[in-house]
Amino acid sequence: MLVLNDSQMLDMYMELDGSKYVALDLETTGLDMVDSEVMGIALATRTNQWYVDLVHGEFNNVWGMLGDFIHSGKHTLISHNAPFDMHFVNLCLMREKQQSLYNTFTVWWDTMSMASLLDENMINVSIKLPQSDKAVGALSLKALSYLFLNRQQTVFPGLEEFAAWSAEEQAEYAAADARNCYDLAIQFSNLLKAADLLTYYRDRLAPMSYVTLAMEENGIKVDIPKLLGIQQECATSIEEYTGQLREIVPPKVEVVMRGRGKKRHEEEKVTPFNPNSSQQLGEYLLSKKYKLPLTPSGKPSVAAETIEALAKAHPNEPIFGPLIAMKQLEKMQGTYVKGCLKFAWEDDTVHPEWNSVATVTGRLSATTSVKGLNHLRGPALQTIPRPDTLQDAGWPYNPREWFIARPGNCFAVADLSQAEVRMLAVMSQDEAMIEAVNTGTDVHVSMAQKAYPQEWEVADDAERKKIRSHSKGVTFGRPISYAEVKSAQLLETLNGNQQPEEVGILLNGSETHSMTRQVMVWDAQA
Repeated sequence: MLVLNDSQMLDMYMELDGSKYVALDLETTGLDMVDSEVMGIALATRTNQWYVDLVHGEFNNVWGMLGDFIHSGKHTLISHNAPFDMHFVNLCLMREKQQSLYNTFTVWWDTMSMASLLDENMINVSIKLPQSDKAVGALSLKALSYLFLNRQQTVFPGLEEFAAWSAEEQAEYAAADARNCYDLAIQFSNLLKAADLLTYYRDRLAPMSYVTLAMEENGIKVDIPKLLGIQQECATSIEEYTGQLREIVPPKVEVVMRGRGKKRHEEEKVTPFNPNSSQQLGEYLLSKKYKLPLTPSGKPSVAAETIEALAKAHPNEPIFGPLIAMKQLEKMQGTYVKGCLKFAWEDDTVHPEWNSVATVTGRLSATTSVKGLNHLRGPALQTIPRPDTLQDAGWPYNPREWFIARPGNCFAVADLSQAEVRMLAVMSQDEAMIEAVNTGTDVHVSMAQKAYPQEWEVADDAERKKIRSHSKGVTFGRPISYAEVKSAQLLETLNGNQQPEEVGILLNGSETHSMTRQVMVWDAQA
């Protein structure tokens, strides 16, 4: 039903007021958190659906009436990717001097998080729909409507085409979204209840929409002056390292022909060494008789892991020190410094997209988004290395220091210690693992000591990290990655074995850790 005036709005309100569950879906002019505007509001109950057209309609108090409805405490609201709709609802309420969503914390369900709780295998999976040539995410509203409701709704055509539709066409499309959202929520709630997960969803997972909403709206303060200073320091140091490398590696000298006719002559061409040229670097290392693995295209590889392995094997070679330091600074400058500055808004804050349904483990993740946005979203904060990792690798800066608390506030860091392995101990009832947990022993060190038999006076951090990575992966059903196999192959190659036949990794290879004991062997050529 198309709503175009206050009278129709009041009729809708009276019907909504008697419904416990109400689906809400907004149509906006874009995805920008600041610049986009709400074009319309689609709502649905068990028996009806509406579209409040803010572009073609004439209203006096849409958000006042909607605010009263939201804050009444009588309704459970339902949206798909709820924090998006909640943000624009909150923005409009605040503009109209209404109460913020944070005043009442109305119960708000999210069909996306409900679906991911029912089946985490839908996370980060794309499917093709009969009504579209393009693949869409399995957790998208259109995909879920097809999979669970067998409805082939029109895929969103794009903002320009949608804006060109008639009011009736827009209302039909938007109201169908709200209808699907409502019907999915009812079906999902029944499925969650049958799995004894509805209480968990309602009490624990659904409120996370408010957490992610607040995190996205508030953003994180960034020390921009410090970043700009580091950017200049990086540029200066990179230039210095480039100069050192050009003193170590002689320039390439060629004789070329210049001119035409009688003026044609030979001329010496001198090309300074370019540390970022894979070809020049590869030629120099080969001239020094170093063995280099080949890329898939058959060219010598000078990837970071190759250079680092060569540096360890040949510590007296002068090129590796400044080369690795320069590469580290280039990554620091390009990935972290410029990357952070790129996402900073006018108030020196960054606003990543926080996702509670982007990982199968249930962890929050921060992602980036730039397409069609004036206010870019990012950076992906979980990709920023830990300070101890950077320190071990010799990095000169700690990017986490660039994110600062607002005046009068502070950052608090908390983490569950060895949570996955502790859960694995309980689920497996492995006696040795349970003993390690109950006695306060570092479980990862305990497993490392048994997986890598040796004299252990002090826990070896490298072996602990190795066993921690593999055990967490196996806990979540992840096989050893191709990259890990290639890393092992690389070491064999640099040691002179060009064609290792197989790579074996022993994980928790102890008789006492029977639940997680396994030996994984792959054919390196597979």
